[in-house]
Amino acid sequence: MLPNYHPTISLIVKKPTSDNVFLDTNIWVYFFAKDPPEKAERISAVINTQMSYAIISTQVLGELYNVITRKRIFSATESQAIISGLASRTVIV
Repeated sequence: MLPNYHPTISLIVKKPTSDNVFLDTNIWVYFFAKDPPEKAERISAVINTQMSYAIISTQVLGELYNVITRKRIFSATESQAIISGLASRTVIV
């Protein structure tokens, strides 16, 4: 491991760019579950500034649905609404 390397810092983008941003399933889980709070706060900042550049895969959508329903973070109905919302606001690859 590199000295002074903090993996969560790599999630933080200083300013919006015109580059697309791919966010993995774990990032979305932290964002919606709000747990742990410190990660959720950092991730919220990234998502709020980068949402217009976000891309998501069908695999990530499926994994996210599975995790948030299986861990009972959200009901099946709420999870469907979350997945639909993400699908309508991101580029799906």
